[in-house]
Amino acid sequence: ALAKCNDNVFGLSAAVLTHDLDRAMELGMKIEAGMVHINDLTYLSSTTAPCGGWKESGVGREGGQFSMDDRAQMAHIPEQPPVVKR
Repeated sequence: ALAKCNDNVFGLSAAVLTHDLDRAMELGMKIEAGMVHINDLTYLSSTTAPCGGWKESGVGREGGQFSMDDRAQMAHIPEQPPVVKR
């Protein structure tokens, strides 16, 4: 079932329906989708979690800070206090 699920060019959302939550989490980590819902609908999203797909299912993430992170170019710029000459 996992191979069949991942054998396509899309990966927006998936769902795992089961009574075995440990197995659902194990499968959820292997499913190639931007959102994996366990015992829930596949169209729900949250402003506190990234919403977006894998593969050909879109570019970037929407929702909260995640939407900005995908569109920003980050740089590390360390700063040291000036050296005072005496």
